[in-house]
Amino acid sequence: RVSSMGLSFFETIIAHLRGIPLKKHKQALRKAEEAGFKLSAIELLAHMMAGGNAEAVVDALILAKDHDIGADFDMICAIDLARHDPLEAVKRSSPVHELTFDHYTADGEESIAGICKNGVSVSAACTIRYRIPIGLPIAFQFRIDHVQERLATRLSVMIHTAADLSALLMRQSQHEAELLVLAKNMLETIQQVEVRFPDLGIL
Repeated sequence: RVSSMGLSFFETIIAHLRGIPLKKHKQALRKAEEAGFKLSAIELLAHMMAGGNAEAVVDALILAKDHDIGADFDMICAIDLARHDPLEAVKRSSPVHELTFDHYTADGEESIAGICKNGVSVSAACTIRYRIPIGLPIAFQFRIDHVQERLATRLSVMIHTAADLSALLMRQSQHEAELLVLAKNMLETIQQVEVRFPDLGIL
């Protein structure tokens, strides 16, 4: 028989009776510890008893850590138990995507623009860089569209309350920082926000 570290004698017997390969449990737990994760032996065993793949979970956790993707043990396990490959889910989340927009909505009907206090009409464009959340939630595109609408609305307010275009440009880094906080409150995987204010001329 193969014993597994972190388990009591009784738990080991139960695992044997359930047909759980304790060698794989031990290997996965050791691999996780070597990568800097302190997983619970009991929780990992419970995942295996539920039909989960301990090795795949640990590999996915390590890959997520290497790519600085926010993914915890429970999240990876849930993906695994939903019969999705957790490693592939993390791989899909790894690339950084980019969206540039100068309209309030994805259909592009209304441009982001406003009038500064000195009467100058200014348009705005925004670029956001983000990762797709792990697990690819169905509502993800809706959330990105919502981020676009909120940032566009905030940009319009920034333009209307600015003295002139120069004032906007002088505070560009502050505006970007403020928009990043707003965006991350809606979608944590957004990493960067960039803003441009091309002058459209005096009305």
